[in-house]
Amino acid sequence: MIEESDIVFVTTSHDDFLLNKQQKILSELFPNSDRIVVKEGPWPYKWFRWIPLMKDRNEKYFIHLDVDFFVTSRGEVIRSVEELEKNNYSLYGVSDGHDPYRGANPIALNSYYMVGKISDMNELNLNLNSLYFTLDENGWKNNLNLYFKEEYLKTFIYPHETQENRKNLNYYYSQEPYYIIFWMLLEKGKKIGYLYSKLDEMFKSSNPRIDKNSPDIGIHMWYSRNWRGEMDVFGMKNNERYFKLFEELEKGKL
Repeated sequence: MIEESDIVFVTTSHDDFLLNKQQKILSELFPNSDRIVVKEGPWPYKWFRWIPLMKDRNEKYFIHLDVDFFVTSRGEVIRSVEELEKNNYSLYGVSDGHDPYRGANPIALNSYYMVGKISDMNELNLNLNSLYFTLDENGWKNNLNLYFKEEYLKTFIYPHETQENRKNLNYYYSQEPYYIIFWMLLEKGKKIGYLYSKLDEMFKSSNPRIDKNSPDIGIHMWYSRNWRGEMDVFGMKNNERYFKLFEELEKGKL
């Protein structure tokens, strides 16, 4: 049985307003779970700063959330951890190629909602002091020379139907610098599991689910750095999406 005290939530934040709303929800739904927030440092190094903080933790599992991810179901969060354990996954989240918003590598996860085993993450022994990245037209380069290999396809199983706008998948586009975490785990023979991501019509958000017909785990809004702006997002102004979300959160309807 998964206990709240088995889980630590981790958020890499760039916006205190969104962070406060997210953390309030977590404190109400998971009062006995610890929460870590990383706010300092330049991108992309900032994303990695939570990893050393997993050392010597008493919890068994971490859940990494982007600052614009808002949990809506305590039960489905617990269930996602149970699925991780049952299937012996090291990480469990949404494929970065199969999310309705994305077209990146389908074997990699997008870390907006990512469940993981702390023990497996600690095995990586990643030295952040010697890690550096550069960015070019083909994506992120790293000094560890860690990139997608075709041999990873031999064990890749996506368990859900492929959504219509995700037919053209790009295994070689290194869209995120943190992809190296997935390649390091696969090199160690670890397993990655995949949630289903539904494009929600109310907020035009990505809502991860255990499978297509199960309840939403939460709401990932996207474009959080421009949440006060009026850019078009699937036919809605970005700020209108966010204000609508805030209104529903205040009503306690989510």
